[in-house]
Parts: sequence; C-alpha cells; structure tokens
Amino acid sequence: MHPDSNRDGWWTNQDLISQVVDRAIPIFERTHSGQIALFMFDNSCNHSAYADDALVVSRMNLKDGGKQPLLRDGKMPDGSPHTLTFIDADGLTKPKGIRRILEERGLWVEGLMKQCDACKSHAFDPMNSQCCATSILSHQPDFTS
Repeated sequence: MHPDSNRDGWWTNQDLISQVVDRAIPIFERTHSGQIALFMFDNSCNHSAYADDALVVSRMNLKDGGKQPLLRDGKMPDGSPHTLTFIDADGLTKPKGIRRILEERGLWVEGLMKQCDACKSHAFDPMNSQCCATSILSHQPDFTS
C-alpha cells in the first residue's frame, strides 16, 4: 500500500487477511496440490490487531457514547452476561463508557481518573491494579481474555 491522497497509507490487519486469503492461498493451492501450507507472521504490527468489537479498554472513553466502538457483550464478575451498549433517548445504540461499566459491576471508586501516569507510560505496577479506571476494567476477566 502506498501512502498518498487516495489511500490511508497503513497496512492493516484486514490487508494482511486479504493478501493471504485472496492471493497467497490460491497461488499455493495451484502450485502445491494436495499439500498443506503453514503461514507464519512475526514482528508485525498485526499482532496487536483485534476485532472491531473486541473488549479493548484503550479504545474506550470514560463517559458513554462519543467516538468509541460498540463492543460485544462482556461478563459480570459472577459470570452473567453484561451488555456493553445502551439505547439512547433517540432509540440509537450507543457504547457504554468505562465509568458506567465499572459502576454496573460495583467497581467504580469516586474520583478515579481514566488513566494514571504509570499506565500511560506502561510502567504498570501489578500490585496496584486499582490505580485508575483503565487498569481496573482491563483486569476484569472478560477484558483480559
């Protein structure tokens, strides 16, 4: 992909999938009939690619709505389903923010900031998972899995 005015210039996970599914596999199947291919990818930015609805806290806002994706449903601490969207007054489906999700799980602590300096700099202290809202939610079993 070439960065210019007509393209965004970034090789995405979707580009990788298209390249393998639409080009590499058909070529392999024509040239190696009856064989099995093994495709391995290393040192790729695609290692951190997630589904659009994946439970990734860094994609979320502290407050409801806004420019954050609609996430798939999660699980409450007791294992019961937890819907991570809501219907607004206009009947539109909107994403819940970190704060509302933590409140619904009984984990919100008044005064929490979205992300602390330690978490921003990836200097997270595993002994202090209560440092900020991002840390608390990212340590929930449905978000870690």
